[in-house]
Amino acid sequence: MQISSGTDVGRVRANNEDAFDAGFMPDGTAWAVVCDGMGGHEGGEVASAIAVETIVKAIKSGYETDMGLKRARNMLVYGFEQANDLILEKSAADERLSGMGCTVVAAVMTGSDAVIAHVGDSRAYGVTDGVMVQITRDHSYVQQLVDAGLITHADARIHPQRNMITRALGVGRDLMADIDVFPMAQDSKLLLCTDGLSGMVDDAYLCERLDAPFAPDLADKLIETANERGGTDNITAVVIAR
Repeated sequence: MQISSGTDVGRVRANNEDAFDAGFMPDGTAWAVVCDGMGGHEGGEVASAIAVETIVKAIKSGYETDMGLKRARNMLVYGFEQANDLILEKSAADERLSGMGCTVVAAVMTGSDAVIAHVGDSRAYGVTDGVMVQITRDHSYVQQLVDAGLITHADARIHPQRNMITRALGVGRDLMADIDVFPMAQDSKLLLCTDGLSGMVDDAYLCERLDAPFAPDLADKLIETANERGGTDNITAVVIAR
């Protein structure tokens, strides 16, 4: 397993409300967490930082060698729930942070599978043998319009309400995370990213880059392209390659 990761403020925002962490367990198992904060200059940064720290702690304390899919799923859901509670508590205790929250996508390898959990519109993509799939489905208003057949995927990319999410950490006690499993064949790659990347770079380019041989600066190259194409939001990318 190899990991390439990075984050950038972009070309429009004054501060970076994204946060991420990624690494390996002692046995070489890869994991990653990516968050996109919301709630203003300070709140978004605080929420995403809390979420990453809390979920990473849950992964490191709950991980077991050769654990199955069910345990990996429960471990991620527990981390999400803990992060959600802490963000709500911090928000209630400090009026400057009122309304803060964040999206999150996280992945843990178990055997040859990646177990992925997400809330919001931060995404996971998988590429194997030149074929890319969007693993996660956005929790967003425009995704609901797409699902209802009211707009196309192309329309969704430029819709004025494309940033309106329907689920996030920190907005309520009843949290629902979606879980997906992506088989990581030899030479497969898994991309976790915020909408600062997926909103600026088209699928064809992502597939081309991810299908190429792994390079340590792969995430930086993806971020660089998002900036070249406007950089209207913070940009974070983590690539896990097998």
